[in-house]
Amino acid sequence: MQRSFRHTVFVLLLSLLSSTGYSQGLSRYPFDIIDHLSFSRIGAAEWASGGVRSAEAGSLSAPFNNPALLRAPSPTLYAEFGKRSEAAYIADLTIDGQYLLPSFGQISVSTGNFHWALAYASQYDRAYDYGEVKVTTVQQPEGTEEVWNAMQRIRVHAAIASASFVLDDGLSIGLSTGMNIVSSYDEIFTVSATGHGTGLFMIAGLYGKPFATVHLGGSLRLSENVLFSPVSDNLPRSITDTSNDGNNAVIRAFEPYDWQYSARFPVTAQAGCVWEVTEVMSLMAEIEMEGWSELSVTYESTVDVHVGVLLKPHPLLYLRGGYFTESSPQKSPTAMRIDQRFMTAGFEWTALSGVVITGSAVRSVWSGIRSYYLIPPKEGFYQHLYQLGLQYRLP
Repeated sequence: MQRSFRHTVFVLLLSLLSSTGYSQGLSRYPFDIIDHLSFSRIGAAEWASGGVRSAEAGSLSAPFNNPALLRAPSPTLYAEFGKRSEAAYIADLTIDGQYLLPSFGQISVSTGNFHWALAYASQYDRAYDYGEVKVTTVQQPEGTEEVWNAMQRIRVHAAIASASFVLDDGLSIGLSTGMNIVSSYDEIFTVSATGHGTGLFMIAGLYGKPFATVHLGGSLRLSENVLFSPVSDNLPRSITDTSNDGNNAVIRAFEPYDWQYSARFPVTAQAGCVWEVTEVMSLMAEIEMEGWSELSVTYESTVDVHVGVLLKPHPLLYLRGGYFTESSPQKSPTAMRIDQRFMTAGFEWTALSGVVITGSAVRSVWSGIRSYYLIPPKEGFYQHLYQLGLQYRLP
């Protein structure tokens, strides 16, 4: 059989899947399916200004990022949609390229000093495309006109209930609770498997305004680990023929397999500041910490920096820009470590009374790749995200 480079990658992929639990009789350790590259960036306006999400009162993504920022002076509806660009990953493999429809949505109201919201977030979305492999044989080395392909989609949907209590204009506390719903779909050649599991999470937030022009905020996110077993009714198993005549070298049998996926989320903490320099310009900064080291000895915890600016050239138009870092938690020499730097930009336009349209672009401008055993992408690794948000607030 002819072996192209892509075919070799395919064989390595199958070997990897077998070693992580696809093949009966091998390792039974759960296969970790959460990595730092595929978390969704919730909050079109917040990510437009460098991903500073913890210190801007009235943030439309407050239930997901910092519930203490939740404000709903009147009933409010809000939804976000996103598009990820396709990114070269390992050799010919690609990641992303999917639409997030929607990526976030919420309905919020207030009663006195309390503000309430019910929300949905596409918290995590990993789409791997392992490409296509032509089926070749000794008799047909150029191909049989058949192709094999493989893909994987891991998604985490979050259902959120959120509340904030505003003590006064300068202080509020908030709490979000909810459930992560993890789903998986794997397809390799003619074999497919699906699975799902659920786990609880909690987000606690704090917001303060110590000075007239200075806003401070912070949040802490804790998530329950999720363990589940995907199900496949057509996963093949190879059985060596032990008969004396040895007429059949290999017998193909079909048998449901038992393996497990583990969705483990790091503890995440954010602390940020917004400084209103003038009436038309605000500067923002935030530190984000993720406790990956608590999940595995092959990980290290990360600290990233977010900075942004908000300009108000017109009462109906806000402009945003920013920069942030994304550090890889990988420290194993057998894994690919990818660090990135991003530039961001966006706008908020009050199109009609009560209607606000928000747009943002998050573009990777630099990536540092370290890999000893895996083949890095030829043109570098760059993830881009484009978002659109629509808000309607009742009179």
